[in-house]
Amino acid sequence: MLSTNKDRTGEEFVSTMENPKSPVFGPQWHPEKNTFEWQMDADGRPFEAIHHEWEAIEVAQYTANFFVQQTRKNMHKFPD
Repeated sequence: MLSTNKDRTGEEFVSTMENPKSPVFGPQWHPEKNTFEWQMDADGRPFEAIHHEWEAIEVAQYTANFFVQQTRKNMHKFPD
């Protein structure tokens, strides 16, 4: 278990996990949201409480790049 968070009702849940023996990760969140999700409600407020400061976007991009780098370590291929 790498991280926990609380949902809207205050219930704690595991939000990120990692297999200690292989590069397998389980995020319960989307690293791309800070960079790409800019939806607004009808009244002009952000749809969700997503941080869009440059630091938040930089961390999100770093995390996404890390996940992609880990998948590139897999040499398995489809037979066709």
